[in-house]
Amino acid sequence: MFFSPPPSTVGSDVETYLVERYLPGMSSLEMLGAAARAESSSAELRAEGVPVQYLGSMFVPGEESCFCQFEASSAEAVAEVNERAKIPYARILPVLHIRAGASEQARAGGLAVR
Repeated sequence: MFFSPPPSTVGSDVETYLVERYLPGMSSLEMLGAAARAESSSAELRAEGVPVQYLGSMFVPGEESCFCQFEASSAEAVAEVNERAKIPYARILPVLHIRAGASEQARAGGLAVR
């Protein structure tokens, strides 16, 4: 299926979340440090039994924005990771992971794709 997320690393009852951030003045090096803190905070929560995993980020320095992806049991778990890591965020949204090649798969399944 073309809407399926990648295989879960933290359990079967998880969703994918996007964390939207605005980080005025943050350098790429500082963002790397923030990513390391998010990864560490995710590991701490998993050790406490909370299914959550930091999956990576897309940092857009020219726009002072960053979009981070997490897999977790809830938006609250994602918020806790970010609070522990001391990384500000604007919002946390559940997202649907659409794999590359989805349009070809949709056409093969009889869906109209423009």
